[in-house]
Amino acid sequence: MQRVAQNFEAMNLNAEPTSEVQMKNSLLMELIEAPTMDPDILKRINQYLERDDADGSRRGKFLETWLAFYADEKIPAFARLTHSAYEMVAYHDYQNFEAFLNMRKTDVESRTHFHATIKGLRKEFLASDGLHKTVLEKFLSLLIANAFMPINLLVIYNYACTLPTDSLRCWILEQIYQLELVGYDENIDKAIADHLLI
Repeated sequence: MQRVAQNFEAMNLNAEPTSEVQMKNSLLMELIEAPTMDPDILKRINQYLERDDADGSRRGKFLETWLAFYADEKIPAFARLTHSAYEMVAYHDYQNFEAFLNMRKTDVESRTHFHATIKGLRKEFLASDGLHKTVLEKFLSLLIANAFMPINLLVIYNYACTLPTDSLRCWILEQIYQLELVGYDENIDKAIADHLLI
């Protein structure tokens, strides 16, 4: 019993928490308070898109519906992300970025890297037999981003794909995912599902 008491005393339970403990607690609270994604709505949207025709009319209808419900909140968020990405590039690597901009590319060519990323996520989701919900969320997020992000952000993403390190490219993707483009607002997502009859 004395040893147990000594152990408690050694733990100094009345002591102020260290900065490391405080940091772990704040990270834990962030995770607890973070919005949760609804995998059911993502699966329903994906099933709707899988039945698309050659013209891509279902994809077009989904994107049009998404825009009608989310435009006020998410389009300005894309603009802010584009501004942040440009500031990063302008501050760290402007001369190389300017040289990249001087290489003229068509709009179709400029979308190649982003389309490859979308296709890679789609392939990964299918390989998981539809079980990898995080990949599905990323796939749908990039599908939406591809349609509505400013062309300047796409240019910066393409530039990031030419760099020897992956950090800028990964940062842009992570920022897009953090915009929570679909699956996080129960009321809006339900309205989208009702509109698409899914």
